[in-house]
Amino acid sequence: MYQGTANFSLKDYLFINLTLNMKKYIAYAGATLVICLWFILLFMKEYTLERQITSTIFIFIFIFLSFVVAEIITLIKKLKKFPHSIGVREFVITKEGFQTKNIEKNEAISFIWDEFQCLINRKKFWLLKINDQQIKVIPHAAFNESKIKEITQFISDNIDI
Repeated sequence: MYQGTANFSLKDYLFINLTLNMKKYIAYAGATLVICLWFILLFMKEYTLERQITSTIFIFIFIFLSFVVAEIITLIKKLKKFPHSIGVREFVITKEGFQTKNIEKNEAISFIWDEFQCLINRKKFWLLKINDQQIKVIPHAAFNESKIKEITQFISDNIDI
């Protein structure tokens, strides 16, 4: 059994949620490229090629970053509705599964290993994928640094892939 406590901050919440939705960013990039092409065809016919490329790069960056900022605002609004997503948590990893407990509210949620499809080991987090839409996060900071590799092996052994 492994047990630890960590603070899941707003920065961690935003980082995890923004990096997990790669399909959205591919769609955002595609939509941005279509908008850039539209700008080229409508407004930049007389521009030189160099000016078209430079303008397109700036337009792409502006529009793509607008999509990302909109995504961040959406996540912050979602966080205001569900503030329990961040805060101090206790994590317990056993042979049966793992449990996460919000210390401030004394609420616990348990999961068995059969529920998970895969383990994604990031630099600072373990991501346990339940399905394409739901991923549970366990921060490495909750546990002793010398036990990280051991816990990673333990989790991967318990998840049937």
